[in-house]
Amino acid sequence: MVQEGDIICVVCGTNLLTGQKVSDELQAEPEKQKSPLPKLIGVGLVAAVVIVAMGVGIYFATRDPVRQALGLMADGKDLEAIATLSKHIDKTDNDERALQLRGELRFKTNQFLQAALDFEHAANVNPKNVDAAMWGVASLHSMGGNPGGRDIALLEKVVRTEPQNTQAWYVLSLARFAAGDTNGQMEALDRVIELDPAHAGARLGMGIGKAITGDLDGAAMELVEAARGNRNGNMASVQGFIASMQDDSRAVSYLEEAMADQTLLMRWQTQTQLATLAMEEGRFQDARMLLEDARALNPASDTVRYLHGLSLYGLDLQAEAQVDFDAVSVRGGAHATDALVLLADTQLALSQLDLAHGTIEKALSAGAGSAPYHTVRGRVAAARNDLSTARNAFNRAINQDRDYAPAWLERGLLFIRRNADSEGIRDLQRYLEILGDDTIGTNAEAVRALVNQLQGSEETPSAGGRID
Repeated sequence: MVQEGDIICVVCGTNLLTGQKVSDELQAEPEKQKSPLPKLIGVGLVAAVVIVAMGVGIYFATRDPVRQALGLMADGKDLEAIATLSKHIDKTDNDERALQLRGELRFKTNQFLQAALDFEHAANVNPKNVDAAMWGVASLHSMGGNPGGRDIALLEKVVRTEPQNTQAWYVLSLARFAAGDTNGQMEALDRVIELDPAHAGARLGMGIGKAITGDLDGAAMELVEAARGNRNGNMASVQGFIASMQDDSRAVSYLEEAMADQTLLMRWQTQTQLATLAMEEGRFQDARMLLEDARALNPASDTVRYLHGLSLYGLDLQAEAQVDFDAVSVRGGAHATDALVLLADTQLALSQLDLAHGTIEKALSAGAGSAPYHTVRGRVAAARNDLSTARNAFNRAINQDRDYAPAWLERGLLFIRRNADSEGIRDLQRYLEILGDDTIGTNAEAVRALVNQLQGSEETPSAGGRID
């Protein structure tokens, strides 16, 4: 036994006082039963650690606003999800995931302006976030109206950071085209074709761009390239546009072929072009229906609204046309001045003489100076018995465009009103000469009958004489 004061060798384990190995003594003693407590404590600790870890994981999962929002989305609680993300973003405004998810939720709930702001912010946080940029562009265009270059700024940021991104370059070309930047569109399309020579959409866009700039042969060649392997409605639509510009009789059939394709992307544009061709043929009711469909697809388009007004004008629905022309003139777009001129004409037709006079003066202030403007100005003046102003206005219209038939008609009628029949007959004959066989939607037959009547009575001297 080891006693107090014994000296034990730490190397060999021998009691240096007795010479006996301590290990032998230990072996001689009966083995004590080991307690299971340490093992149980160890297992318990492991279990406790696992439980705590799970609890911490659950805690952090429920505290992650993005995961919370996703859970609310799964339950159909989109607005609550937006509120959860908003609280988080108010504290940490550079959380890319939270910004993008809130943007997607706002887009889903038609809050397009707010969605665009979220996607723009997310793209600023991470310029390589192509999805955020694309969502931002979609949001801006869903708002209606002009994105003001914000869509282009988003996409240009993407192509600067990812110059090999074909999709971003292609969408950039579309955005530039929508903004009227044809040169910028072509530059982006060149890059798309450089990255993917078989990109049908880029070839199609290149065809559109070349057609707009007057290179119709080049446009046709691009369409041939685009159609290799797969002709679709979009290609047929562009062919229809080009054929229209070339006065090709196949234009309508191309456009109708395009409309039959359910995957057509340029549907409202195709409807608009078909409506334009229909009005040229005097089919104003067909044009009206096409334009109403186009307007449902793109209610922000001034062109569609203006042409819809023209279709109503052609149907002699002056009051209805007036609504469209008034709306377009107020917006101040590309058709605003022409809309003012036609608004004055409809007001004159509805005997709103003072309104017509005020509107034609607005058109002058807006820069109007076309032959149609001078003709309507003359008609308004004639209705106000200001025959001198009327005569001068008709003269200016004819000097500006000697093939503008309505000016000859109005001046001829003014001559006849002043009993200057010879001059009146001359102008009315010129009117009929300009029309030729294209008399759809005109009063050609009534004018011809008037000329015949006047010529039959021309032997009797007129009492009025020539207008000086």
